[in-house]
Amino acid sequence: MSADEYYKKYLEESLIKLKTPELIKFIKREFPEEVNYNHEVHQKKIEILKSLSTTDLSAAIARLSRIERKFDHTKLWTIGAVFIGTALVNLQILFKVNLTKISEENYINCLLYGIAALTVCYIMYRGIRKDKKISDTAAYLKDLIEQVKSDK
Repeated sequence: MSADEYYKKYLEESLIKLKTPELIKFIKREFPEEVNYNHEVHQKKIEILKSLSTTDLSAAIARLSRIERKFDHTKLWTIGAVFIGTALVNLQILFKVNLTKISEENYINCLLYGIAALTVCYIMYRGIRKDKKISDTAAYLKDLIEQVKSDK
């Protein structure tokens, strides 16, 4: 078995069988968005991708579309905004804070409320950002495979 045939088999199995986190690592390793290695190697990988069957390419596109939808939270912004608002109101109740009347008696509570609110928002932002990177990676390879498929 030649190196190209081996890589083709490796590519087929990776696109279909790998679990989502491993597939995302595979995509970042094998098809980085910014090619900072030998362009000829990248070109060879694209040619091997073109040699996959139409069925394999379609299955890969479908799988990448599903991953993209799964990790795209833009449709959840309304629910997320309601959740964040509710969490912030609950934090106000927990810390007994009236933000319209900050005085020396409740200054520490207001400060703790602010720190807790920022922490909640930061944790949610990190989770959303991580999922957005996964969605973007899946979308990148999906677009590449669609282009390869149309060029066949």
